[in-house]
Amino acid sequence: MSTYMSAENSYTIHHGSSFGSVDNNESKLTEHTVNIEFEYSNIRLYKIEQFYLFITNFIEQMSSQMIKSMYQTLNDTCDKVGNTIDVKEKNMSNSEAFLEMIKKVEFGVDKNGKVLIPSIHLHPSQATKFMDEIKAQGKEYENLVEDITKEKSEQAIKKENERLLKYEGVTLE
Repeated sequence: MSTYMSAENSYTIHHGSSFGSVDNNESKLTEHTVNIEFEYSNIRLYKIEQFYLFITNFIEQMSSQMIKSMYQTLNDTCDKVGNTIDVKEKNMSNSEAFLEMIKKVEFGVDKNGKVLIPSIHLHPSQATKFMDEIKAQGKEYENLVEDITKEKSEQAIKKENERLLKYEGVTLE
Protein backbone atom coordinates (compact mmCIF):
# COMPACT_ATOMS: atom_id res chain seq x y z
CA MET A 1 0.00 0.00 0.00
CA SER A 2 2.99 2.34 0.23
CA THR A 3 2.37 3.28 -3.40
CA TYR A 4 -0.88 4.89 -2.34
CA MET A 5 -0.23 6.20 1.17
CA SER A 6 2.59 6.84 3.57
CA ALA A 7 3.13 4.73 6.66
CA GLU A 8 2.09 7.69 8.84
CA ASN A 9 -1.38 7.57 7.28
CA SER A 10 -2.04 3.88 7.82
CA TYR A 11 -4.12 2.02 10.34
CA THR A 12 -2.98 -0.70 12.69
CA ILE A 13 -5.06 -3.77 13.28
CA HIS A 14 -6.11 -4.74 16.78
CA HIS A 15 -7.43 -8.12 17.79
CA GLY A 16 -11.08 -8.10 16.84
CA SER A 17 -13.08 -6.85 13.90
CA SER A 18 -12.01 -3.26 13.35
CA PHE A 19 -9.13 -0.89 12.73
CA GLY A 20 -8.12 1.86 15.13
CA SER A 21 -6.55 5.18 14.20
CA VAL A 22 -4.92 7.97 16.15
CA ASP A 23 -8.18 9.97 16.21
CA ASN A 24 -10.09 6.93 17.55
CA ASN A 25 -12.26 6.57 14.47
CA GLU A 26 -13.09 2.99 13.74
CA SER A 27 -13.61 1.32 10.43
CA LYS A 28 -14.72 -2.23 9.93
CA LEU A 29 -12.49 -4.80 8.33
CA THR A 30 -13.24 -5.54 4.71
CA GLU A 31 -12.84 -9.08 3.46
CA HIS A 32 -10.79 -9.58 0.33
CA THR A 33 -10.81 -12.96 -1.35
CA VAL A 34 -9.31 -14.40 -4.48
CA ASN A 35 -10.17 -17.73 -6.04
CA ILE A 36 -7.21 -19.09 -7.94
CA GLU A 37 -6.29 -22.51 -9.25
CA PHE A 38 -2.93 -24.02 -9.95
CA GLU A 39 -2.89 -27.30 -11.80
CA TYR A 40 -0.88 -30.13 -10.36
CA SER A 41 0.60 -30.83 -13.81
CA ASN A 42 2.35 -27.47 -13.68
CA ILE A 43 4.16 -28.59 -10.55
CA ARG A 44 4.87 -32.08 -11.87
CA LEU A 45 6.22 -30.71 -15.16
CA TYR A 46 8.18 -27.98 -13.35
CA LYS A 47 6.53 -25.11 -15.26
CA ILE A 48 8.07 -22.18 -13.41
CA GLU A 49 6.46 -19.62 -15.74
CA GLN A 50 3.01 -20.91 -14.75
CA PHE A 51 3.87 -20.51 -11.08
CA TYR A 52 4.99 -16.94 -11.78
CA LEU A 53 1.68 -16.22 -13.57
CA PHE A 54 -0.22 -17.82 -10.70
CA ILE A 55 1.47 -15.58 -8.10
CA THR A 56 1.18 -12.47 -10.30
CA ASN A 57 -2.54 -13.10 -10.83
CA PHE A 58 -3.07 -13.52 -7.10
CA ILE A 59 -1.22 -10.29 -6.28
CA GLU A 60 -3.05 -8.29 -8.95
CA GLN A 61 -6.47 -9.47 -7.80
CA MET A 62 -5.79 -8.84 -4.10
CA SER A 63 -4.20 -5.47 -4.80
CA SER A 64 -7.15 -4.43 -6.96
CA GLN A 65 -9.62 -5.28 -4.20
CA MET A 66 -7.60 -3.43 -1.56
CA ILE A 67 -7.28 -0.31 -3.73
CA LYS A 68 -11.02 -0.29 -4.43
CA SER A 69 -11.67 -0.68 -0.71
CA MET A 70 -9.26 2.14 0.14
CA TYR A 71 -10.91 4.55 -2.31
CA GLN A 72 -14.36 3.57 -1.06
CA THR A 73 -13.22 4.28 2.52
CA LEU A 74 -11.87 7.67 1.42
CA ASN A 75 -15.12 8.43 -0.36
CA ASP A 76 -17.23 7.42 2.64
CA THR A 77 -15.05 9.47 5.01
CA CYS A 78 -15.24 12.59 2.83
CA ASP A 79 -19.01 12.21 2.55
CA LYS A 80 -19.27 11.77 6.32
CA VAL A 81 -17.42 15.00 7.14
CA GLY A 82 -18.84 16.99 4.22
CA ASN A 83 -15.50 17.39 2.47
CA THR A 84 -16.99 16.93 -0.99
CA ILE A 85 -17.80 19.05 -4.01
CA ASP A 86 -20.69 18.16 -6.28
CA VAL A 87 -19.46 19.35 -9.66
CA LYS A 88 -22.60 18.27 -11.51
CA GLU A 89 -25.00 19.91 -9.06
CA LYS A 90 -23.10 23.21 -9.16
CA ASN A 91 -22.38 22.88 -12.89
CA MET A 92 -18.68 23.57 -12.30
CA SER A 93 -15.77 23.27 -14.67
CA ASN A 94 -12.68 21.31 -13.65
CA SER A 95 -10.78 24.51 -12.95
CA GLU A 96 -13.58 25.85 -10.72
CA ALA A 97 -13.77 22.51 -8.91
CA PHE A 98 -10.01 22.52 -8.38
CA LEU A 99 -10.16 25.98 -6.78
CA GLU A 100 -13.03 24.84 -4.57
CA MET A 101 -11.06 21.75 -3.56
CA ILE A 102 -7.92 23.58 -2.51
CA LYS A 103 -9.99 26.13 -0.60
CA LYS A 104 -11.83 23.37 1.24
CA VAL A 105 -9.05 20.96 2.10
CA GLU A 106 -6.67 21.38 5.02
CA PHE A 107 -2.96 21.04 4.31
CA GLY A 108 -0.83 18.98 6.65
CA VAL A 109 2.76 19.13 7.87
CA ASP A 110 5.10 16.15 7.98
CA LYS A 111 7.41 15.23 10.85
CA ASN A 112 10.16 17.40 9.34
CA GLY A 113 7.99 20.51 9.18
CA LYS A 114 7.41 20.32 5.43
CA VAL A 115 3.93 21.27 4.25
CA LEU A 116 2.12 18.40 2.59
CA ILE A 117 0.19 19.51 -0.46
CA PRO A 118 -2.83 17.21 -0.91
CA SER A 119 -2.84 14.79 -3.83
CA ILE A 120 -5.52 14.43 -6.44
CA HIS A 121 -6.19 10.93 -7.68
CA LEU A 122 -7.93 10.73 -11.04
CA HIS A 123 -8.67 7.96 -13.44
CA PRO A 124 -6.14 8.14 -16.30
CA SER A 125 -8.94 8.90 -18.76
CA GLN A 126 -9.84 12.00 -16.72
CA ALA A 127 -6.36 13.19 -15.77
CA THR A 128 -5.29 14.59 -19.15
CA LYS A 129 -8.53 16.52 -19.64
CA PHE A 130 -8.32 17.85 -16.08
CA MET A 131 -4.70 18.99 -16.39
CA ASP A 132 -5.24 20.52 -19.84
CA GLU A 133 -8.13 22.60 -18.52
CA ILE A 134 -6.13 23.75 -15.49
CA LYS A 135 -3.14 24.71 -17.65
CA ALA A 136 -5.39 26.60 -20.09
CA GLN A 137 -6.63 28.99 -17.38
CA GLY A 138 -3.69 31.34 -17.71
CA LYS A 139 -1.47 33.34 -15.39
CA GLU A 140 -4.26 34.97 -13.33
CA TYR A 141 -5.66 31.57 -12.38
CA GLU A 142 -2.16 30.25 -11.68
CA ASN A 143 -1.52 33.21 -9.37
CA LEU A 144 -4.82 32.60 -7.57
CA VAL A 145 -3.93 28.94 -7.01
CA GLU A 146 -0.49 29.99 -5.80
CA ASP A 147 -1.99 32.52 -3.36
CA ILE A 148 -4.45 29.98 -1.96
CA THR A 149 -1.70 27.37 -1.66
CA LYS A 150 0.57 29.85 0.13
CA GLU A 151 -2.21 30.82 2.56
CA LYS A 152 -3.12 27.17 3.23
CA SER A 153 0.56 26.33 3.78
CA GLU A 154 0.94 29.18 6.28
CA GLN A 155 -2.20 27.99 8.10
CA ALA A 156 -0.79 24.44 8.26
CA ILE A 157 2.52 25.65 9.70
CA LYS A 158 0.68 27.85 12.22
CA LYS A 159 -1.58 24.99 13.29
CA GLU A 160 1.39 22.64 13.64
CA ASN A 161 3.33 25.21 15.69
CA GLU A 162 0.30 25.62 17.97
CA ARG A 163 0.16 21.85 18.37
CA LEU A 164 3.88 21.70 19.13
CA LEU A 165 3.58 24.41 21.80
CA LYS A 166 2.20 21.67 24.03
CA TYR A 167 5.70 20.20 24.05
CA GLU A 168 8.48 22.16 25.69
CA GLY A 169 11.16 23.45 23.31
CA VAL A 170 9.69 22.01 20.11
CA THR A 171 8.78 24.34 17.22
CA LEU A 172 9.06 24.50 13.45
CA GLU A 173 11.48 27.00 12.01
